Amino acid sequence: MFNFYTRVGGENQTPMEFGLYPKYLLRCLFVHGRRSFFESGYKILYPECIRRGMSPWQHYVIDGRRKGFGDGTCPPDSVFFPEGYELEYPDVKAAGIDPWRHYAEKGKSEGRDNGLHPRAEMFFAQGYLEMYPDVTKARTDPWHHYVLRGRKEGRDNGLHPGERTFFPEGYLLMYPDVEKSGADPWRHYVLHGKKEGRDCGLHPQNVFR
Repeated sequence: MFNFYTRVGGENQTPMEFGLYPKYLLRCLFVHGRRSFFESGYKILYPECIRRGMSPWQHYVIDGRRKGFGDGTCPPDSVFFPEGYELEYPDVKAAGIDPWRHYAEKGKSEGRDNGLHPRAEMFFAQGYLEMYPDVTKARTDPWHHYVLRGRKEGRDNGLHPGERTFFPEGYLLMYPDVEKSGADPWRHYVLHGKKEGRDCGLHPQNVFR
């Protein structure tokens, strides 16, 4: 007990009060909260704790809690998208691992994405918005919409427009410069052609007169 408390008063006097030893305070005062503390996640969410030279747990106890910082277990959507991460990396979902913990402890160091930036062959955001104007109107992030709702509704990933939306062969015939460049006609139309006033390949009268 003497290692943790300092007695105030003379040797033969009854102690009047006790003062906690500082290191013991840091170690034990929030021991219950530490059971849910996720160090690797805290490092990603609050890199300032590393810059200040503190351990994540010290930063959380001394400074983070007072500022309203979380315990590293619940990242905001702007930092990590768990459903997107599992869709991008099926091995994580198959293993039954919590996606955030996998990313923070292993995935990030392995060069994996945080679930917010799908590969080009997996999802085409601008194409998705072009195909589904209701998503644009709702001002919803297209990738989030596709993962959380669109797939269940049978929507495409933005890479395969229907014939009523875009005619790739017609587009290439109407615009030989696109064919010569070797660009994907659908991507060219969505990213450049539409802004330039080009047709979607369905109305040759707009070009051949």
